[in-house]
Amino acid sequence: LIYSSNGKIGLGGFDLYSSTGNLVQWTKPENMGYPYNSSKDDLYFTATNALGTEGYISSDRESVCCLELFFIKAETIRIAGTVADCNGETPMDQVQVSLQQDGQRMRAMTDLNGRYSFEVASRNPVDLKFEKTGYFVKTSKYGTGDLAKADTLLNQAICLSPFKINVPIVLKNIYFDFNSAELNAYSMRTLDNLVTILQDNEQMRIELSAHTDSKGTAAYNLDLSERRANSCMSYLISKGIGQERVSARGYGEENPIAKNEFANGKDNPAGRQLNRRIEFKVTKNDPILAKARSTNTEKFGDVIASFLSNGSRLDAGKVLPLFPALASLVGNLAVREKAVTRGDVDSFLLQVGRYFAPYEKLQATNDAFEEGADRFQHRLQELQF
Repeated sequence: LIYSSNGKIGLGGFDLYSSTGNLVQWTKPENMGYPYNSSKDDLYFTATNALGTEGYISSDRESVCCLELFFIKAETIRIAGTVADCNGETPMDQVQVSLQQDGQRMRAMTDLNGRYSFEVASRNPVDLKFEKTGYFVKTSKYGTGDLAKADTLLNQAICLSPFKINVPIVLKNIYFDFNSAELNAYSMRTLDNLVTILQDNEQMRIELSAHTDSKGTAAYNLDLSERRANSCMSYLISKGIGQERVSARGYGEENPIAKNEFANGKDNPAGRQLNRRIEFKVTKNDPILAKARSTNTEKFGDVIASFLSNGSRLDAGKVLPLFPALASLVGNLAVREKAVTRGDVDSFLLQVGRYFAPYEKLQATNDAFEEGADRFQHRLQELQF
């Protein structure tokens, strides 16, 4: 549906708006922006192609007195790129890439070469999100200025870092002065990278750990490591990370990753340097459950889309029992006795979107997810999801 209205704040007097629906439900009308709209009145759009990217409008944008006929053609910008594994830079397929612009959302899956591509019709800000199970979510934002510099193609290569629950990851380039737990500016910049990871992965909880070499007494080293771990945790919290999401622990000299001394008893400075380190490990990560608790229907739809499209085919006999509240919604869909394909996703999302409009029904289902959280997460691991 495309219509003109001067009842909203737009670019000019009458602006053109678009909405999609089925005569029962409609999406929120969106201003179609330039070149459809101008600082004057713009009405009566008639498309000349199926995509509605070109056509005729009545407008007084360049006229002296009244409405005249104008032909317009919307420009498109191709936003494309590649996704690789940060460990080895190998291309990654089946990464879900989400693009959001002007309240509209598009999704794509990377191909075997790690490539993705979108086409957008405006230079308004764009948010990209990259997601794959077993990897840290990463987001990328482009402002109007970034898109204004692009001609017709904006290309970006990114990499995703893998992680496993309770497997430590060394934070490189965090240093402390002797007998000190005070962070320097260089170390803060490294921790800023961890802040970004936690902002992009809102459902994630971590433990920060500090380790020392064997110089000094065990009691001294344990106290020093605890102070350093707490210093790192305090910095993350000062940057807006919730205190409930971060814990700190000092291990002293208990867990060396290199020899402090050689076999002949001589000191090993390189080994000691490796042992003096800050690590973090993911202790909890419930991306599906965290999103399911949202009262936003569109976000909940993303949960289902992400789950069903994580692989090209998933055994519905194993998938649907994990969602008893949702399975009852799709009894009319022929997905129970066959593998779920991408063709089923759209129909499934349509049913979910219609059902979860009332807040009470959404909340009831979220509570069901909450009650079965541990069982649900365990089952996902069994399915290697």
